Amino acid sequence: MMLKSIISAIACCIAGSVNAATITASSVTWTDVSNAVETASVGDTVQIPAGRAIWTAQLTVGKAINLIGAGTNSTVIVYSNKMIMLFSGIASNLGFRMSSIAFSNSATALFNPPQCPVTVNGPLLTFRIDRCLFHKGQSPIRGNLQLEGVIDHNYFVNCESGIYLVGDGTNKSWIRPIVTGTTNTTCIENNWFYLDDNFSGPQASHNQDIYQQDGARSTARYNVWDHNGYSGYDSFYDSHGLWVNGQAQPLCEFYFNLITNGIANNWSGGTDSRGGSALWWSNTFVLSTVLNQTYLLDLREEAVKGYTGAWPSPQQVSNTFLWGNTFNGAIVTNAFVNDDSIQGNMILQNRDYWMSVPNSTNGLPLGVYAGYSPLVYPHPLVTAQDGPSSAIAKSQTSGRVSFSGKVSQ
Repeated sequence: MMLKSIISAIACCIAGSVNAATITASSVTWTDVSNAVETASVGDTVQIPAGRAIWTAQLTVGKAINLIGAGTNSTVIVYSNKMIMLFSGIASNLGFRMSSIAFSNSATALFNPPQCPVTVNGPLLTFRIDRCLFHKGQSPIRGNLQLEGVIDHNYFVNCESGIYLVGDGTNKSWIRPIVTGTTNTTCIENNWFYLDDNFSGPQASHNQDIYQQDGARSTARYNVWDHNGYSGYDSFYDSHGLWVNGQAQPLCEFYFNLITNGIANNWSGGTDSRGGSALWWSNTFVLSTVLNQTYLLDLREEAVKGYTGAWPSPQQVSNTFLWGNTFNGAIVTNAFVNDDSIQGNMILQNRDYWMSVPNSTNGLPLGVYAGYSPLVYPHPLVTAQDGPSSAIAKSQTSGRVSFSGKVSQ
């Protein structure tokens, strides 16, 4: 029998209903969790108890609730190459929270295109996914359309790719104000991306753990890439341009991340930006000496739609600033420009990108990001739900969630 008790809305609810309740599902099975979600009202919390269950059907959550497990070593949902949880049709100003659940893909061969087990459809002006564990699978979190919220303190273990963000297409994302250091973005903070040679995927190389296209906006910070056990072709972060399937990203911020791989013998790119503005700063790369700096900070021209051969190309790399990044302890002093255009010279230093802090003498127009200040840390949703003490997690090696290996048993 499901237990329903009145709790404080301030303590655990994004939606903020005054009469928020907790509904405890009878078990972790799809049927019991689905029944609990059906019973819940806007602002309620559905508590999923400890247990392990195989899900073969999709659960659709269409209202602003909190879905909370008993911890990643306790609440385990097993699936096989399919979407099993869809957040869609939720009031944009209310959002949702999902926390403390482990998802494990049991399939031995993956599909292409990716089958994203947890998918979030916007527009949402607030949401949070935290303290979950994703074991194997392709793009275990996919976000579609305008998404403003936070993905934090999650663990991605041997996933073919990690977080897949697809914006709202056409020019909608480019029409909204492009302002740095705000919450008008998908904030990805304090996550742990783990990869070793137990990884398996449909491609010879591992895809990026953060992948963006079609006008997505993101701020990725204080994350750890622990790829030290992976010897194949490696890559970490990708932001597409104005290609045949979508738009470039107007703005991506990437800072205070720790990226490690001591044994990989090659890579398909480190951090990759193919359009729009990027602010990449104070990231630490500790990598095999075989993985030299050449593709570390990779800027590409990828304006397929509307390309005329003349500068500037539509949505091309522009107002991009790279500073304070280190490779095996040394400051990175240049970017690699991978120009796919016919003409070439579409991306030039001190015109389209700068290896320095934004100031009044750089950018187009001059001073476009002068006085840059990053988004307050932790993300306001984290502080509101976890309390002010969450600020002590501010380090590149913090935020690691518990993982005992149970999901792989």
